[in-house]
Amino acid sequence: LLKRRERFNMIVLIIILATVLTFATWMYLSKPLLRYVLGTLSLFVLGSSIYLLTDHFVNHRGMEVKTTVLTKQIYSSGDTSQPFGIMIAKEIGTKSGRYVMIYRDKEGADPTAHFVPNKKKMTETVKKSSSYKLVDTDKASVSIKTKRYVWKNHFYELLFNVGGENNELVSQEVNVLVPKETWMVLSPKEAKSLKLALPKLKEASAKNPETAKMMANLIRNNPKEAAKLQIKAIQALLKESK
Repeated sequence: LLKRRERFNMIVLIIILATVLTFATWMYLSKPLLRYVLGTLSLFVLGSSIYLLTDHFVNHRGMEVKTTVLTKQIYSSGDTSQPFGIMIAKEIGTKSGRYVMIYRDKEGADPTAHFVPNKKKMTETVKKSSSYKLVDTDKASVSIKTKRYVWKNHFYELLFNVGGENNELVSQEVNVLVPKETWMVLSPKEAKSLKLALPKLKEASAKNPETAKMMANLIRNNPKEAAKLQIKAIQALLKESK
C-alpha cells in the first residue's frame, strides 16, 4: 500500500479529495453555517495543497541539497616508463572552460576519456563542468564535487514523491590538478605531433650516449629533475614541429 501511495503522489490525492469536498459542501449542504465552515475549510485545504505542490516543483520543497566530494589520484596517459606525465585535454566548444580529459584511473590501466558529454541526457550534461589547473604539486589528482537533491525525511517523500526525484543532480564540478613542473597538458593535435616527433628525440639521444647515460642516472636518482628536463626538450620539439 505504501509503495502504491508513493507512486501515486499523496499530495495529488489530497488535491482530488479536497476538490470533491469543496464542490460537495458548497453545492449539497443545506445548512448555511455548516456549508460555510466545511466549504471554507475544504477550499483552504485545496488551495494550500496546490500551493505546496507548486512550491515543490519550483523550489524543491521537502528536499535538501546533499554535497559529496570524491578526490583520487590519476595517472599519466603517456608512456608509464617516463618520469614525466601527460594528460590530453580537449575543450568542449569555444571558451566554455569545459574539457574532455584523457588519463589513467589506475596504474597499468589503459588511458580513457573522461567527462564526455552525454547527448542523451542533456538536462544533466548542462549541469556539469570539468576543468584543470596546473599547480605546485607532485601528484595529479581529480576532485569531483557533486550536489544532489535528497528528501529531508520520509514524510516529504511520501507526500511529494512521484519517482526519480531523489538524487536528482543539481550540479557537478570537476577539477583536475596537474603538477605544473612534471606533467604536460596536450591538445589531441599536440599529442599526435609528439607521437610523430618522439623518434627524432630518441635518435638524437642515441647519437649522444653520454647524455643518455646522464639522463638515465638522473631518472633513477632525481626523477623530478629528469622530468623537467625532458619536458623542456619535448616542448622545444613540439614548437619546431608546428
